[in-house]
Amino acid sequence: MIQLPKDASLDIRAFFKIFDNTQNSYKLLLFGFLLREIPKRTQSELFFNRVELDRGMLKIAEFPVLKCRLSLGLRDQAAAALQRGKDTRLGQIDLLRWVPYRLIRPFFSDSLSTQAEQLINNEVAVKAEKAHTSHSPSLYKIVFSDREMTGIEIHPFWQAYLVEHQSIVEAWWQWHWASYLQRRNPGALNVMQKLERPTRQNQELDKVRKLWREIAQTDGRDIRCTFTSNPIQPSEIVVDHFLPWSYVGHNQKWNLCPTTQATNSRKSDLIPSDTYLKNLVEIQMLTLQWVRNTKPEKDWSVFIEEYETALQLKDDELLIYPRVDEAIRSAIQPHFQLAKNLGFSSEWRY
Repeated sequence: MIQLPKDASLDIRAFFKIFDNTQNSYKLLLFGFLLREIPKRTQSELFFNRVELDRGMLKIAEFPVLKCRLSLGLRDQAAAALQRGKDTRLGQIDLLRWVPYRLIRPFFSDSLSTQAEQLINNEVAVKAEKAHTSHSPSLYKIVFSDREMTGIEIHPFWQAYLVEHQSIVEAWWQWHWASYLQRRNPGALNVMQKLERPTRQNQELDKVRKLWREIAQTDGRDIRCTFTSNPIQPSEIVVDHFLPWSYVGHNQKWNLCPTTQATNSRKSDLIPSDTYLKNLVEIQMLTLQWVRNTKPEKDWSVFIEEYETALQLKDDELLIYPRVDEAIRSAIQPHFQLAKNLGFSSEWRY
């Protein structure tokens, strides 16, 4: 567990407990949005209205839920709002009825222990208002107009703390967010990589694309589309994930294959038919043999690290077609049903 930096003027012990007893995604989504947005604000812009909170929470949930098919839980209304459409306001299903109070409840847990459950939200709001002008404020106060909650206002001390320690606090939040998603998606792979859209993926795929272009241009070998079997012009090669990234959550080379932009768009995040495994094995063998024959020993050793780990094959075995064929099929075939169980469409054919 990540430890949070101490601060003499803030109740870090209470802050550390804000995700205790988390039964749904709402506290994690609310804090995740605030953590990303607070550093962008000045001290005069620390009020967040309900619409901002609604949309911000949806934005945090959008990629793992819609792209990676991760469940937030059967009763989670954030997932229901996302499934209805990106413009659906969470306020329409009253998501913010409870979460602003529950997120900061640990700041007042000692004085709330004897309160009836139906009175706690009001007490949290009152205490947060008083604490806002005290020497030990809670993360925010809850703002009302005509008895209706209109938003929250972050305390400047907490803004300063979150800005100063953003990387540590973000890692702490990500650990809680990934743990929550993993509990609700026990069969999902690499959940930590699916919290948000990856930023370096294109750089990693470009290395493989350049390698295939080099093979085609220097050896005159055809690089064929894994799904159409048609040769691809070097300038038109696109790198695709055989099992989609949104399912596997990694860019390991043994799961990558060449295609064209049109075919890649057509396949999207669908799980292909196992009839294409033969083509996947063939491009992998071509690539491995070419790297072994043309690159320095140290480059070969680095290139095959992922293959050795994932496929459980030794250096010399990676050049033997039957061994690679068996290893790739063994690595991929169990995921056809697992991906289907997570909601991915399967048996795609061109």
